[in-house]
Amino acid sequence: MIKLFNYTWIGISSFFILLVSRFLFLGSEEDFDFLKTDLVINVLKRAVSVASIGLISMFLLVLINYLKTKELNKSLKIGIYGLFICTFFSLLGTLLFFNN
Repeated sequence: MIKLFNYTWIGISSFFILLVSRFLFLGSEEDFDFLKTDLVINVLKRAVSVASIGLISMFLLVLINYLKTKELNKSLKIGIYGLFICTFFSLLGTLLFFNN
């Protein structure tokens, strides 16, 4: 049951991060043209800033896992895996955003 909870949590967090990094844009058209001039740096900056949502989500996942299982190492390992997955989806969504 706890594995299903972990996979569901990571999946929902990753999907949310993908949507946020793909569709959320705060700025005007001039800002968007400026962002495209130095694409690699701006993709990384945006991906890291959106992945911070994943960091908070994975911290909550680790806390809930620790409270349920009382195994810190296993909880941290699940959180680190989830953080890598969320960062990947953040980078993917950001690349899709700049690929318009």
